[in-house]
Amino acid sequence: MTCCCTGHRPNGFPWPYEKDKKRQALYEKSLHERIESYITERGVTDFICGMALGADTDFALSVLSLRKKYPYIRLHCAIPCRTQTRQWNTSEIARYNDILKHATSTVVLSEHYTRGCMFERNRYMVDNSDYLLAIWNGSRKGGTWYTLNYAQKRHKPIEILYLEESK
Repeated sequence: MTCCCTGHRPNGFPWPYEKDKKRQALYEKSLHERIESYITERGVTDFICGMALGADTDFALSVLSLRKKYPYIRLHCAIPCRTQTRQWNTSEIARYNDILKHATSTVVLSEHYTRGCMFERNRYMVDNSDYLLAIWNGSRKGGTWYTLNYAQKRHKPIEILYLEESK
């Protein structure tokens, strides 16, 4: 069984991503628990990550962390294009490369950035998964919304981890 993830980049979070430590910790704990429930309750052994900043990276890091407890689980990275990290800073690139180093497999869907390569990556993840976990802020536009709709059309079970406004 396979689960993929879609979610927002840092600017799509309703709190200052990685700056509001309390909100970030609660979100990461909830994400970790959801992923673990896929392993223990649904028999998921494979996880596909789209490798974007924000929710994708958080998903990948949580899966890799859970691998210590469940050594049989696998992380597969679906990279939209080889130049994905072209405008990222040094620490973001280092984290990305570390995830790739520990991943079970990677697939690169396009040699170069194209207008549709992110959507192609999202369709690839949904088409190769049994479940979709969406980390969603409620916005009805953008890649996360597109992927939710695509998964629904493909009749994939969807679970949503809602990103709520800071209180």
